[in-house]
Amino acid sequence: MDSSNAILKIIWSPFISQDKLLWTGNKEGRFTVSSCYNLNFKNQHPLRNSLCWKNLWQLNIHEMLKLFLWKMFSKFIPSKEVLVSRLGGEDLSCEVYGVEVKSSFHVFKESEGVRVIALASRWRCKMNQWDANSVQELVEFYVEPKANPCFYGMNKDFISTFLATLFYTSRYYRNEFKFKGGGSIRKATLKFENLVDEFLEASGKMKVFEVNGSTLALSLFTDVSNSKELLDSMQTGTLEPEVAFLNASLIPDVFPVLAAAHKSLIAKARDSLTTRTLHSELVYNYSGSKHITESLKRCGISESSTYVLAARFNASPEEMEAVEKLINGKEIDLEELRVRADNAQIQKHYKISGLELGISSLADAITCRIAARDAM
Repeated sequence: MDSSNAILKIIWSPFISQDKLLWTGNKEGRFTVSSCYNLNFKNQHPLRNSLCWKNLWQLNIHEMLKLFLWKMFSKFIPSKEVLVSRLGGEDLSCEVYGVEVKSSFHVFKESEGVRVIALASRWRCKMNQWDANSVQELVEFYVEPKANPCFYGMNKDFISTFLATLFYTSRYYRNEFKFKGGGSIRKATLKFENLVDEFLEASGKMKVFEVNGSTLALSLFTDVSNSKELLDSMQTGTLEPEVAFLNASLIPDVFPVLAAAHKSLIAKARDSLTTRTLHSELVYNYSGSKHITESLKRCGISESSTYVLAARFNASPEEMEAVEKLINGKEIDLEELRVRADNAQIQKHYKISGLELGISSLADAITCRIAARDAM
């Protein structure tokens, strides 16, 4: 009875209006495929919801450095400590100096090698003046640098680039020592200095995205003049490193590419690739079609392609540098995808009507077709 009385006391608005559905997956209250995907997978990685994780991907530095820090943060880099904990064993000693426990923190902060490289560089950085006690603290400082005498005179973006490159170089020095019987501090220092300069110059174009526990590096090129050579190398299996080349005029946004990448990784995990390689699977899945040859022909590159999106899974800095050298063209920002997309050709290929675009976007329409292809 109390409930009935409470309902009767509700004051109804005199204005007649239709009920509205609000989507809580984004700030706009409007349902999109991308917001649904992000909502579904946001808790997949244990660190993904931390502030450090979010800020890492928003830094204004080279994407390969973000990738390396992501591996550090996620404990994907195989130090002896990690390998022994996963595979068993007793020897935790450092191959270079023989006495310390070879943890990731030791490699990137405490070892004599990383300290000598930092001090021998033209920046004369004294790592012993930097107070950090774990890999997580290293990455947190990298993401949000604070005043420290170790990095006097450096701005935030430079500190982030400096540290990530130093961490990478220290691991390179270790690998040289372990697998080639010795490593040169002078050679490692020169490599460190050159990489810092290159990363500072190249930041802002290539992007790296996390996809289902892996990464996908994307670079966009225009005025490409050697598509025929690239196509020949792919068809003969001599392309090194392996990479996916997509017809960028059919790509209005990065999100459908990430959806195709997610689908490709699932197929690989299930050992059910439709095409020969993971990278050709990416092109096939982006097409939204079941016709393999036609999909690769239309959504991949042709002999006359001049506008190309290059993609590689789990790329190392050296591999992405090699990819950039493979392509004779001008690298441009991924934001250009939206401006340069051939909307009419996209609508024709994916059979997207004007009515559908009234309630959706090209990117969401493509993503729906990628996701629903196997159910059709």
